[in-house]
Amino acid sequence: MRDTRGTQLSDADRMNFFPASPLFTVTVTLVGQLQIAPRIMPLDALHDLPVAPRHLFMLPQSTPQTSLNAGPVCALIIAFFPDAWQRLGGALDGTPPDLLHAPLSLLEGFPLAEAWPKFWDALACLWTQSAGKRQAADWRGSDRLKDWTYHLLGQLAQTGAGRGARSAHGATAAGALDRHESPDAGIFRQGRGSAQARHDRAGDHACRAGC
Repeated sequence: MRDTRGTQLSDADRMNFFPASPLFTVTVTLVGQLQIAPRIMPLDALHDLPVAPRHLFMLPQSTPQTSLNAGPVCALIIAFFPDAWQRLGGALDGTPPDLLHAPLSLLEGFPLAEAWPKFWDALACLWTQSAGKRQAADWRGSDRLKDWTYHLLGQLAQTGAGRGARSAHGATAAGALDRHESPDAGIFRQGRGSAQARHDRAGDHACRAGC
């Protein structure tokens, strides 16, 4: 999350730098505006870019990115493992899950401290409801992104498309990670830190309470 409201910043301090990532992301801009480039760009060039939509859906990125918040901003990034993205109904071309729009709208209808739990409860419901769409058994391992990536590389290396380190590395960098299932405990990530996802059991409870 980035919240610069009430803070005096130079234009340079309003720039953001993001590394390459194998995750699908949605940036939710609650206050202010966002201008984003698919590569590293100087500040002057960022000013000339169009303003991004309030809900910006992004594919996995194989190169670093830069963005600019020209004024005060309150925004957050929610990231999804590719297999979680697909399980929720998203496409590998970046098309977001249709059912994701309703939970995202909750972030704008309440103060953020109140909206965030509502969002996660709604997302837990969707996760539980999508259980029948699993394509493979869960991997019950570490919730670290590194370990999950190595797991997928091992799976990928056994396929025709993944034989050889160069092919496997390229597929990972581009986010084309097949349709293997990652652990429920590590499905979702938020911003620079991580927010451990709710287990299916927690999602069942949330659904009984509010779905």
